[in-house]
Amino acid sequence: MPQTLLGFDFGRLRIGVAVGNTVTCTAEALEIVDAEPLAQRWKAIAALVEQWRPDVLVVGRPAVCPARSDNVRETAARCERFARQLSGRFRLPVELVDESGSSLEAEAILTARGRRGADDAEAAAIILRQYLSHC
Repeated sequence: MPQTLLGFDFGRLRIGVAVGNTVTCTAEALEIVDAEPLAQRWKAIAALVEQWRPDVLVVGRPAVCPARSDNVRETAARCERFARQLSGRFRLPVELVDESGSSLEAEAILTARGRRGADDAEAAAIILRQYLSHC
């Protein structure tokens, strides 16, 4: 059964959002949502959920292993908390995907297109494409 997905690249300042589907197994960057203030964050995400009516939400999370720094572990914990909040607010399944390297890849893609600036939405699309690569 075809599914629509929203992907998220969670950050303390900004959250990149992308949309994809299991028919074409593709994803595209949508927009960047400010992480603060919280009320505006959730209002913006709720509007995207309403608009796209996703079946699954996908959140990028850095891989955690003993060799990783405390900062990476803290970031992973924040991503997991965000994923739980998404699930609780929207009553949708949430999948976590390793986001390692997504921001660097997004920056390279935007540079190749001659664009500079925030790459969070493109990073979300990369995270979503990684999830969709198994469809």
